[in-house]
Amino acid sequence: MEELKKNYIYIGKGVLRGCIITLIFAFILALVQTYGSIGDNILSLCILITTMVSVIYGCIYATRKINNKGWLVGILVSLVYILILYVTAIILGKDGFAVKDIWRILLALVTGTLSGMLGINL
Repeated sequence: MEELKKNYIYIGKGVLRGCIITLIFAFILALVQTYGSIGDNILSLCILITTMVSVIYGCIYATRKINNKGWLVGILVSLVYILILYVTAIILGKDGFAVKDIWRILLALVTGTLSGMLGINL
């Protein structure tokens, strides 16, 4: 039971670290947009890259700490991260899901799974 509790703590820490990376990248992106101009396509790509880097970092961190079932840990970290991201977006006024949001969720889950497997082997 103690081991399971410790695993959930590491998954939470992985999600938290991913969220911190997202906030740092969002702040940098906001600075760039304040002093320059970024097109919508580039902005969408930057958001996608930020999401993937955050998921990869959080999954690898959690998997390295747990050192077991990397694919499952990766899915859990990416799922919780995406849920937090979209709940926050809805609270801040986003209308709903678009097709690109579903693709972003699927891409985050696949990235989390692969990152979890990578984290076991590092």
